[in-house]
Amino acid sequence: MYILQGVSIKGFKNIEFGDEVCISPHSCIFAESKSNDSSIKIGNRVGLNCNVMINADIGGEITIESNVLVGPNVVMRASGHRYKDINIPIRDQGHQEGKIVIKEDVWIGANAVILPNVVVGKGAVVGAGAVVTKDVADFDIVGGVPAIKIGSRKSNV
Repeated sequence: MYILQGVSIKGFKNIEFGDEVCISPHSCIFAESKSNDSSIKIGNRVGLNCNVMINADIGGEITIESNVLVGPNVVMRASGHRYKDINIPIRDQGHQEGKIVIKEDVWIGANAVILPNVVVGKGAVVGAGAVVTKDVADFDIVGGVPAIKIGSRKSNV
């Protein structure tokens, strides 16, 4: 495991790392919660480029399987603020827990955002700057805001 200078990790007891994980400078991995119900699992041979945010604080769950490449400035946030009651400030409404699963052999391009309750399928590619709000099928290539299918790795075989 290679953790480079400037990496911030919170909630160690809720985080599992596989072999040959590389975390580049200024990345943050957070899995804190008062009830210890947050979790992050990172598989083998995962590379996190500079300034990646993987945040499962406050009850979220993030699983990144093996052989995944994550470009710089990517954000994965498994929980979000509740906001439905207009009579209560958003900051006082708490959080809605969620789950993110990144299957094996995925490449996530620079500046992509993966939102709660999403599964990115095996062998998929998430284009730079994409905002993933829905599941991505195995071997699909997605891009845009919100992310939509723009191709398939299967058609290149």
